[in-house]
Amino acid sequence: MNKITVTPQFYKEFACTGSACEDHCCHSWNVNIDKSTYQFMTRKSAFKAKAAEVIERTRGQAAYAKIKLNQQGNCPFRMESGLCEVHAEHGHTRLSNTCKTYPRLVKVRGNQVQHSLTLSCPEAVRKALLNPDAMSFDSKVTQEVAFKPAPYQRPAHHDAVRELFVLLLSEQSMPLEQRLFTFGFAIKHLSQVPAEEQTDAFDLVIAQIQDGSIAEFYEGMPAVTQLHASYLLKGYNALFALNILDKKPLVLERLEKLHERMKSALIEAGDDVAQQQTVLEGGFAGNYPRYMDERAHVWVNYFIYQMYELDFPADNMYEQFSQIIVDFFYLRGALCLLAADAALSDDDFVLVVQSYHRARSHGGKFPKVLENMKGRFDVDSAMLPLLLLKVS
Repeated sequence: MNKITVTPQFYKEFACTGSACEDHCCHSWNVNIDKSTYQFMTRKSAFKAKAAEVIERTRGQAAYAKIKLNQQGNCPFRMESGLCEVHAEHGHTRLSNTCKTYPRLVKVRGNQVQHSLTLSCPEAVRKALLNPDAMSFDSKVTQEVAFKPAPYQRPAHHDAVRELFVLLLSEQSMPLEQRLFTFGFAIKHLSQVPAEEQTDAFDLVIAQIQDGSIAEFYEGMPAVTQLHASYLLKGYNALFALNILDKKPLVLERLEKLHERMKSALIEAGDDVAQQQTVLEGGFAGNYPRYMDERAHVWVNYFIYQMYELDFPADNMYEQFSQIIVDFFYLRGALCLLAADAALSDDDFVLVVQSYHRARSHGGKFPKVLENMKGRFDVDSAMLPLLLLKVS
């Protein structure tokens, strides 16, 4: 059986920074323990007595067992130095599968084994987004009798849509937001026609891109900037509140750092929505583009990462793309507020992306910004994600 292993450059270059990490992975979420690790820890390890107290069996659940976090939300095996006492005593091989692999991800899709990293880790953000060469991919084909492909069906237009996405992301002659709008407009149309008509529909949107029709529509489209600051703040306030309710104090440390800087940028605007928007637009027109002009690759990397991580496009490709755009809306907005006060740095970018993705991925429910906006505008509700793109 052919097995295709796909490995991105950012995955190859990743190495855990250990105690030097500004965040750490030993808190605020379940640390699952596999059966062999459970048996070793409770029967043979140097921490048998402790393990019996802090590792609990989870019968009837997917995980064999899990570690009970302490009152601070930390793994009880984490030392004051920031390192793991199990690793220090017994080495890497005796860690649970969860602890060995995070933030590494492995997904089997058909006969492809795809390696990736999760953006809830600061160092993963650096490797995946800050490096201009991060999004190169190696594929290795091997014959493995024991390999079992996972049932997986990609849509017929999968490769063509991906090619269009990458082509538009690379087109530096138009602003990023216009590139994203153009692609979103194209796949919105494609997703609304029957399968047997999609080839003709795809040819039509390519023609509309080439003749400037979509660009003209974008230029004439109203921006809903009066709601940008409002929904941006509501989203981050909700993330903040959810992690308080979920009793995740260490997730809050990073998120609070970002939250406080966003509030500081808006302090003089108070509750005046128009003034809030003025502050946001000031960042978008000033320090934000100055940072991005030197690092145009970071958003290109982000969207290619999402494409790879989600195996975009799925059958519900426009819905999938809409959520990617909503995430971009929150990330760009936070960066613009930070940029309203001072020049942006790489550390700012990492803080925004990592804290958002950690809180977003592991913080439970999240406000459905599109659902909340549907009643505010007399437009096709499917257009709302694209409306979020335009700032001016």
